[in-house]
Amino acid sequence: MLAGFSSVNVNPPLGTPMMGFGGRDRDHGCEAVHDDIFVRACYLEHDGRAALIMGYDLCFVGRADADRFKGAIGRHLELSPAQVLINTTHNHVGPMVGTWYDAHPDAGYVDQLCAATVRVAREAHEAAVGVTLWAGEATTSLPMSRRRATGDDVVNGPNPAGFTYDRVPLCLLRDGTGAPVCLVFSVSCHPVIVSGWEISSEYPGQARLGLTEHLGADVALFLQGVGGDARPALMGQGGQRWDAGGWEHVERAGRLVVDEVIPALDGLHEVEPGITCATREVDWPLETPQSL
Repeated sequence: MLAGFSSVNVNPPLGTPMMGFGGRDRDHGCEAVHDDIFVRACYLEHDGRAALIMGYDLCFVGRADADRFKGAIGRHLELSPAQVLINTTHNHVGPMVGTWYDAHPDAGYVDQLCAATVRVAREAHEAAVGVTLWAGEATTSLPMSRRRATGDDVVNGPNPAGFTYDRVPLCLLRDGTGAPVCLVFSVSCHPVIVSGWEISSEYPGQARLGLTEHLGADVALFLQGVGGDARPALMGQGGQRWDAGGWEHVERAGRLVVDEVIPALDGLHEVEPGITCATREVDWPLETPQSL
């Protein structure tokens, strides 16, 4: 297997609309950059097949933008849409992209993002080297269910007894010297610790920083998992409502993930490489909620 990794900064111009909190998003655009945000790419090739995994420090990428980005990548790398996976961290303090809800993204920023997408994909492709593939998983205490029953209703509140997905899938690609080329890891939990008008990569960015320090290379690629009903547990300890968070809580959440992932890296097992790509379009219409 061949694999290559790259990352490109995608900080928006000040004033760019943000996405993640409806009222804030309609008010005005970002006022500062607390920490950098990126698009990252891992290119894979094996036995005549190729795939590209893309990770964005964004809340959402709509269908139209996803089609545009995949088309732009395909024109440069001859990859079909089925060969490109687009994943966002679901970061709520990032710039607005897509058409969900009443989104009104800045067209100039979307152009900037498309150019960065092509650049990072090409750099990952050009950086590809022979690798071995190692896999495993950690478990995390970060997520807590945000679905709490109150009489005849269900509200967005802390539910320590509720179901969450606490596994952290890990995939580490190493070159011929054993050095890391890319570490793919996935946590299933909303990055919604802070609000405000500062751009940030939130807890996924802090987790990547910690793993970069441990690995000695900036190769960590975060993918958001099945975290639609989960928020960081440290914001819901002992109360009926979620606590308001600050940057210290973001750092704590990221450090928690790092401390859970690092021990699991020693237990990874080598697996035979293989690539399979497929796509299916699924329409999930809203249905009548079930009673409690």
